[in-house]
Amino acid sequence: AGMISHRPDDMSDPDMHEGGSGTGATPRAQFTSRTHATGGGDDLVEAFSRARHGRCRELDVLFSGGVDPAARDVHGLTLLHMAAQNNQRKAAKLVLKRTDFATTPPSLNVINAQTTQGHTALHFSFAYGYHELGQYLLSLGADDTVTNVHGMTCYEGLDAEEPTRETLNTPEMRALARQKHTQRRVDAQRPGTAGPRGGGSD
Repeated sequence: AGMISHRPDDMSDPDMHEGGSGTGATPRAQFTSRTHATGGGDDLVEAFSRARHGRCRELDVLFSGGVDPAARDVHGLTLLHMAAQNNQRKAAKLVLKRTDFATTPPSLNVINAQTTQGHTALHFSFAYGYHELGQYLLSLGADDTVTNVHGMTCYEGLDAEEPTRETLNTPEMRALARQKHTQRRVDAQRPGTAGPRGGGSD
């Protein structure tokens, strides 16, 4: 997916009501005040909880109150990662509206942000079987050539030692993974490029 220079119509949708497509989503992580990097405080803990459960109005109030929508926890997780882990499309849209799409053209920093293990929101979306959310992020400019610390694209999973997830064990996903690895090799050989992204966050 390439860089886009316009705001998709979907980003201007004011319908940021509670819940959304994440009905029945499985919680992926427990967050407490000890989980977060210093300086976030209880409001940041609440923001992660709201993103996880798709409570967008409350999340937006926290942003208006000073919570950084691009904040990370000690594992490098962003609020977008949390939304992606739990199939919360509306929460993902709100975070992106307050971060990457707050500028024109969009920065795409949060949508491609990596955890300390190198996972992007796309990694979580596809690994947990939330393909529609993954396609939505791709439509906004998410980079599906980014690899995690195991050298895996979002079409391959999270951990090389895990059995291949059923949602990724399809001919289509395997073909996409091969295509993206080839694209990374080509991009790495292109003069004047910074090389492909991979690994964890700084």
